Parts: sequence; C-alpha cells; structure tokens
Amino acid sequence: MSNLFHMARTRSEELIDEAIGSFAHSAIAGLAARINAVLRVTAAPDQRGRLQLAKSIVGRRMSRPLAEIRPDLEEATGLLELSGERALLSIATTQLSSLYLMVDEVDDCIDLAVRAIVMLDELRDDGIEPPALALADLATVFRHLTAFDMALTYSQAALEAFDGAVDDGSGLLYIVTVLDCAIEQAWNCAGDDARRGQNLDIARSAAGSIDSTGSQHAQIAAAWATAEIALLEDDLVGARNAIERVEDVRLSVGDFLYPRLGFVGGVIARRDGHLAEALDKLNTAEELLLDDPARLHRLLRERVSLHSELGELELVARDALALADSVEERQFRYVGALMDQVDSRAVAEQSRFELAEKADALTERTRRDGLTGVGSRSWFDTCLAQRTTGAGNIALILADVDHFKSVNDNYSHVIGDEVLRRVGSVLSTFTRKEDVVARFGGEEFAVIPAGGDLVRAHELGERLRKAVEAEEWSEIADGLSVTISVGVSVGPAKRSDQVFRAADDALYEAKANGRNCVIGHRLGRASNRSGTN
Repeated sequence: MSNLFHMARTRSEELIDEAIGSFAHSAIAGLAARINAVLRVTAAPDQRGRLQLAKSIVGRRMSRPLAEIRPDLEEATGLLELSGERALLSIATTQLSSLYLMVDEVDDCIDLAVRAIVMLDELRDDGIEPPALALADLATVFRHLTAFDMALTYSQAALEAFDGAVDDGSGLLYIVTVLDCAIEQAWNCAGDDARRGQNLDIARSAAGSIDSTGSQHAQIAAAWATAEIALLEDDLVGARNAIERVEDVRLSVGDFLYPRLGFVGGVIARRDGHLAEALDKLNTAEELLLDDPARLHRLLRERVSLHSELGELELVARDALALADSVEERQFRYVGALMDQVDSRAVAEQSRFELAEKADALTERTRRDGLTGVGSRSWFDTCLAQRTTGAGNIALILADVDHFKSVNDNYSHVIGDEVLRRVGSVLSTFTRKEDVVARFGGEEFAVIPAGGDLVRAHELGERLRKAVEAEEWSEIADGLSVTISVGVSVGPAKRSDQVFRAADDALYEAKANGRNCVIGHRLGRASNRSGTN
C-alpha cells in the first residue's frame, strides 16, 4: 500500500509540473486524459489538490467552458490551502482571480489578487521563489483591469523567475505576458514620451529573446510583437513585413496568438487602405477578445475610425457607445479606480500581518515580568479572572523572599535582582506547565496551581520552599542564603477575592512564625504549618 501511495503522490507531482509547462503543448489533450485517469483513483486531499489544479490549468488552455473549470479550481484552492502547499496555492489563487474577472465577479477577483500579492511576498520573505505562473497570471489580471504598471512589474518578475528554455512552451508564455503588458502600457502612455519609450524598450527586449526561427508559435509570437512595436513607432512598412513573414502559417481559432495576429492584421489593413479586409479581421478578432478589455478597447477605437472612413455613421455611433459604456465606464473608470487601491490594500494587508505580529510580541511582553521571566502581575490578574468563571475550587500560593531588603543592603541591588531571577527560575522549574507562575510585585511571587485541592497545593508550596532553600546561592555571592515564606489557600473559584485574602493572611502568618515555612488556609479555617524557622 505504501508503494502505491508513493506512486500516486509522485504521479500527481509530475502531472502538475507538466500542466504548468503545457502552454501551447501539442499533446495537451493526452495530458488532460492522464490527469483525469489519476484523479479517478486518487483520494488523498493533497494529491487531489495538485491534480484538480493541473486539470483546471489544462482546461483553460484547451478553452473548456469556465463554468466547468470553476468548480475544479475552487476545489483545488481549498485542498491546497489545507495541505499547506503555498507555492501551488499561489498559482490556484491567481488562476481563480483571473477566472472571476472573466465571469465579471470583479470584487472577488480583486480580493483574490490582494491575497495573491501578500502570498507571493510571504514566499519571498521565507526564501521561496514565487512560481513564474502565479506571477504571470497576476500580471494578466492587472493588465485586464488596466493596472498597467502593476501588470508590467509582475510580468517581468515572472520572466525572471522562469529558468527554462524559450520555445513553444512555458517560456513563450512569460515573454508574451511581458509583451502584452509593455505594449498595452505604451499605447496608453499618450503624451508621456519618456514612459512610452521605457515600455517600448521593454517590449523590444522581450521580443528580441524569442527565437523567430524556432517553433510555429515562436515564429508567430515574434511576428506579432515586431508588428505591434512597429505600429507604436508609426513604422507601417515594418509592421506589414513582419506579418507577411507568417501569412502562410495557419493557426486554429482557439490558439492564444490567433486574435492578437488578427487584430494587428486588421490595423495594418486599415492603414493600407484595405478597409473591407480590415473590417473582416477586426470583427473576427472582436469575438475572441471579449475577455481582454484592454485590447478590446483598442479594437473598438480602431473600428470607430474604420466605420468613419467607410461613411457608416450609425456603426460609428454604435462602436463609440460600446467603447464608452462597456469599456470606458466599466473598466477604465470603475475597475481602474479599484485597481488604484489594490497596491495600497495589499500593503495594508501586509501591514496588518506585521502589526498582528507586533501586537503578539507586545502581548507576550506584557505577559512576562521583565526581570524574572515569569508571568507579570497583569498576567496573573488575567489568569485569576479566567479561573473564577468555572465551578469548583481554586488554589493560590503566595511566596515572599525572606529578608530581601537585607540582601539589597548587604550585597547590592544587582545581587538582589539576580536573587529574584533565580527564585523565578526555581518556581518555574518545580511547577507544571499548566500552573501559572507570576511575579506579584517586589520580592513576592504567586502561583495558581491547576487543581483546587488544599493538600496538593500545600505540598507544592512545600516543594517550592525546599527548592529555593536548597539552591546554590553562594554561586551568586559568598555567604548568601535565601529562603521564602509561603501562604496557601483554597476556596470556591467564584470567591477568588476571598481566597486571595486567605492566602495573603497565610503568608503573613508564615512570616510571623519565623519565615521559611508554609502555612495553608482553607476558607473559614486554618490548615497545616510546615517548614523550618
């Protein structure tokens, strides 16, 4: 059974790795079948999480309906969160954010984007390289939401994180993502020549890393990128030449490069005066760009100009209204305004975690006495209040260092502080984890035993007294000896104030009876006395 389990785990890890690298994979349908076959016989939650994520990634790349992919991806996210596989969880989170955007659930999309930002930062803080796919997905989400600066930041990070070869697989995905972000940013930098130039430089660098003599997808991607950059530079000849080099290459309509190439071809045809051809290419591309609002915005602007040149004023008005209503209002204003807040929300989320850590540290400091390391007076009060809410009895032990003023006077306050630290250490050592040990004030300590039995509390008090007396005090100062007087009381938890007074009375009695002894009181009557004077 263990071998079968190991094999299933190994297969799930191999399949998720293959799915992540399956971009433009020629055998992706076969990969989908293998994933489904393993899923049918795999029950372990961590393995199912990987496999469901692999299934959803492959499904997206095979253009499966989003309604079918969504439950797989949501299940994967939940299972990966439970299994603690944070790197894969970051991929699932960014994939789900992208999916929510495509089905117009913008608030959920942004919430997940914020979570992803924090998640990726935490991976970096822990010395873990964020997955390139998660960074690329996040970049794509931000580009679609018109947050171009953030999109470019994450797309470049994705390319830097990828360490494989640039071919028709994952490497091309990350280059195309950078190109998408840089090109869209450049188109939207009207009037800002410096930023436009910076984005053009990024696009040129990314395009230059594509092997234009390699696979079909690499050739198409290089031609598309070259044509886009040429159009940005008003180089119509360069754009036309780039597209003509790949005119004979046939892409399927579902290919990720198909609408990009069609759109650029339509722009070139319009500028060449081939208006009917341009309209056909733009109309075809429009149907495939409905989930890409940034590029759709450019297409609608291009088609407005085209209809105007054709004298089709009604169609000009139609596209102008579509541009204003479905893109300008919903994306560039509503979503764009929200995305302006994403970065600050992510920073705020990270700050919340940091503040929580600081609050925890502060809470821990208030729980601990700064000198002795045992509980503080405020922590003792809190614990006592918590114990009073239950039924039954509560026990209290109060201990006072005998003749402590003489220690300070004869040996110095530095020695006195060391005595208090050592007493606190002894009390912590000889009590149980569930007992509360605190410095009540000055040279006085308090213990709340876990049980409410007087005999056992008295025995604990005696054990503590003997331990303090037996400590090697001469290690601190020659001739030094230290003892404690102990008062113990037990009574109903709901009358803890009276139990405390009884313990205080017992301590006073122990000191009056010569010190270095234990006096125990039950509410209403005195108990044992033990120890030596």
